[in-house]
Amino acid sequence: MSDAKGPRQEWIVLAVVCGFLFFYGLGAFGLVGADEPRYAQVAREMLERGDWVTPTLGHQPWLEKPPLLYWRK
Repeated sequence: MSDAKGPRQEWIVLAVVCGFLFFYGLGAFGLVGADEPRYAQVAREMLERGDWVTPTLGHQPWLEKPPLLYWRK
């Protein structure tokens, strides 16, 4: 007789270990450099306004990059 729970439990343990290794320390560094926080703020303002065409920074048009760049998250 084969124990059907054995392989299933092994997969669950493997998934938990992989999940821990992936998420451990994920937020330790935050956004790095000057560009990442700026682009995150532009995307946040686009989301708040519901305007997916005109990127803004500080409620002023920010046309440094095309709008599609901010849509990827």
